[in-house]
Amino acid sequence: MALASASTAAIEFDAEAAIADVTFFGGSATQPWKAAHDLVRSVVDAAEEQLADAELDDSLSREDHLRSAVMKVIQRCCEGVAVRNVERLLEVGGLRAEDTHLATTGGYALNCPTNTLLMDRFGFRGLVTPPCANDSGQGIGLGLLGLYGAGALDGSDLRIVSPYYGRDVLDTEEALAEFAPWIVSVTDFEDERFVADVSDGVIAWVDGRAELGPRALGHRSLLGDPRSQKVKDLLNEYKRRQWWRPVAPMVMAEHAGEWFASDRESPYMLEAVQVRPEVRELVPAIVHLDGSARHQTVTAESNPALHRALDAFRAATGVPILCNTSLNDKAEAVVDQAAQALNFCVRKGVRVLYLCGRRVELRTEPVPAVAAPTEPRPRALEYFAGQEADRDALWQGWLDAGYTVEGMYHLSRSHQLRAEQELSTPERVNLLAAYRAKVDPSFSGLVNNFRRTHGPGGSFVDPSTLTGAFGVINPLRRNGK
Repeated sequence: MALASASTAAIEFDAEAAIADVTFFGGSATQPWKAAHDLVRSVVDAAEEQLADAELDDSLSREDHLRSAVMKVIQRCCEGVAVRNVERLLEVGGLRAEDTHLATTGGYALNCPTNTLLMDRFGFRGLVTPPCANDSGQGIGLGLLGLYGAGALDGSDLRIVSPYYGRDVLDTEEALAEFAPWIVSVTDFEDERFVADVSDGVIAWVDGRAELGPRALGHRSLLGDPRSQKVKDLLNEYKRRQWWRPVAPMVMAEHAGEWFASDRESPYMLEAVQVRPEVRELVPAIVHLDGSARHQTVTAESNPALHRALDAFRAATGVPILCNTSLNDKAEAVVDQAAQALNFCVRKGVRVLYLCGRRVELRTEPVPAVAAPTEPRPRALEYFAGQEADRDALWQGWLDAGYTVEGMYHLSRSHQLRAEQELSTPERVNLLAAYRAKVDPSFSGLVNNFRRTHGPGGSFVDPSTLTGAFGVINPLRRNGK
């Protein structure tokens, strides 16, 4: 989606007409993948035709311009579907948007422009989508669903008040000892020193428990000066990303309205709002081509250390904003522990790491007689391995309950069937799957792919993945066994 705002390339396309007959809500027993694929294909065909002889900016490739034009249309189509669904939900529920909050889930819930469009258009009281709205939050969602079903949440006071529920930094002293040859000094945090480090530059920042979800929100981040276009280029160079990739801002919550055309809280970086025109030239590193930015608001309560750093930068420069992107290289998982962060900094030549409240200054020149790391630090994989037996037992449990593989696949992709648990017997589900196999030529191929990935010997070895695919339905309990 970032490429959509990186190019001015655009095409004429009637998005409203294109989605008129595409049903993504309530009217279909299965998710309409074919209709969606056909829609995308028609957009691509239109873009290829309209841009064939167009004069385009040579700072991007013709393929990038094509993708940008396509994604602009796809975004409009997605927004149209989202608006239509919200209108129907409000009508069905008899709700007024201004009396309730907007909660979205799934990968598309991370689409910041759509979230902002829905908030602005309908006037919801607030956005309560969590930072792990996509598959990365599946484990928490399944756990909460189980607790809810058991009645354990009825009298609870459960609140997610920050994104910082991941693992704490556990290896600080060991990592400092291991990387001692590259360390110049370790000192306490000082406001003036921090401002000097980050001004017109980039620093690494690791503090406390890691973030939930796919985005760095100030505990595993690279931070930079938003006043410098050079900083944006340097951040993309460190991460080996395309030059046009946008860099997100974090802003002191109490000053957000002065810099962005919205004073709503955005603690999880889930909105894309306009940067106020009068200040855009002051913070070029964070402004997208369309004038928007995907901002994160930071409060002293949610992140006192980071808020202090932002306030120090504001006091010195007048700008309560810092650039923020995840602390990782291309194809590398986001840094979790101190040794991983130090490995990144030494490999990339990042001079300063702020590690759990301390300033670690590093040498940027080679260290004699000591080989610098050339690859990312290996990650702990024990949580994602050794689960084949559990996966195979789950698979066999569904077969023993009477479901065919075709029925299992059909149920996994049918929100309507999953909503009708008492009616979704093996006999009924298998019959519907057999009918679909007759009318849909692509069905057998989809079933075979499902078998390869979810079945014995497949690539999905996390039990929650398989359970989640079937809507957390226990076939044995449902059939009275």
